[in-house]
Amino acid sequence: MSESFAIITPSYRGDFSAVLELCASIDAYVADDFQHFLVIPRSDLKFFAPLRSSRRLVITKEELLSDVQFRKLPIPTRIPFFQNEFRFKEQWYQPRLGRRSGWLIQQLIKLSSPQITSKEICLFIDSDIVLVRPFSIREMMTGRRLHLNVHSRGAHLATHRNWLKSAAALLHTELPSNLDINFIGPFVPWSNAIAAALQFHLATVNEIDWRLAVAREKTVSEYILYGLFAQEIAKAGDQLIFKDLSSFTHTVWVESDLTRIDHYIAGLSWEHAAVCLQSTLPLTPPERRNLIDAMKRKRDEDLQAKNETSSL
Repeated sequence: MSESFAIITPSYRGDFSAVLELCASIDAYVADDFQHFLVIPRSDLKFFAPLRSSRRLVITKEELLSDVQFRKLPIPTRIPFFQNEFRFKEQWYQPRLGRRSGWLIQQLIKLSSPQITSKEICLFIDSDIVLVRPFSIREMMTGRRLHLNVHSRGAHLATHRNWLKSAAALLHTELPSNLDINFIGPFVPWSNAIAAALQFHLATVNEIDWRLAVAREKTVSEYILYGLFAQEIAKAGDQLIFKDLSSFTHTVWVESDLTRIDHYIAGLSWEHAAVCLQSTLPLTPPERRNLIDAMKRKRDEDLQAKNETSSL
């Protein structure tokens, strides 16, 4: 498997300041041969177009979905109100299926990785992530085999069980004997060949375009769908190594974590290639910037201490 890879980031104008941080960190810390794809609504193109470069492409969600008649409804996602701001979820429409959430559309975008790029490996990095140390895709490979993120955290939750059930239904397969399995993460590599095989399988067993098959489901997780297919149907053990990849990302998941932020910063280790500050956290761009800077100072201090120890 080639070590040239694609980074895919679905985003929108509301996360633009975070995307700037992400792009700067990718350019600073990824030395591999890569292409970075920002996938956005067409209406946000004027914001993201200046980010295009020799290694960064900006494409629209409509380019990937218009042939099956998905279109974004012209509903604002943010409305300022005095000192506050009301947020509304992105909404899309498809004539056969009706209205669909922007969250579901994001699942379709990630599952469209073979249409986005011909690279063998795709790494999904959401816009609420920032790299904080040098990173190579080789860290997620053993020999020529790519790692597939798998763990059991959160697998007991009703939402995760429902995602597992919907994935099994879409794939026309039985639930796995071990239900305590989860393939979701914030920093996830995929094999594009397996993603293409998943698309073909979904279209074949559901007798409909795979995007419409997925969009018919009320709840779906792209990562669980891909992981279950790789494990149960593709039997991809000769191509993938199933491994917990959580150590690559240091994450603030919920608002209550911000009350223990010193503890969180102290928990950053050299294993962590990136920090993830969930986009739902009540952080202003300056507050987010300050927290990222604190993480980078912690990283620099650790590196200096490591070098001093090595020189003794």
